[in-house]
Amino acid sequence: MSDVCCVEISCRRRDARRFAKFGFKVVDDDEGSGVVRMRDEAANYAHYGKLPKNIPYFGWHTSGGEYGPHEFACDGRKTAEVETAVDGTIIVHVGDDNTVDRRELRWVKEYRACLKRARRVLGLKDK
Repeated sequence: MSDVCCVEISCRRRDARRFAKFGFKVVDDDEGSGVVRMRDEAANYAHYGKLPKNIPYFGWHTSGGEYGPHEFACDGRKTAEVETAVDGTIIVHVGDDNTVDRRELRWVKEYRACLKRARRVLGLKDK
């Protein structure tokens, strides 16, 4: 069974081969920065749980048939992800009683911290 979506990542040029084996292809190579953007337009289940956990990168994936879009980051030691709307806005669910799920707020904070560390390791400025 398969459920494909588009996944895009930014990683060090020297790590690109690790992602190429999953089907990613370089779509932007800023030679001065040492960082490349790679995309797999037919990623099975967004390669969930299969991407490396010991090198820095960050990215996003579109919706599949069974899941919505997400952003994710890995700082080389830790990974984090958040659910997003199609425009990239981070989603935090609100319950019927108008309360916010505190776990999701923690996940957003963890994601943003992980993304900041990953960007720093890659030599990129914070956004």
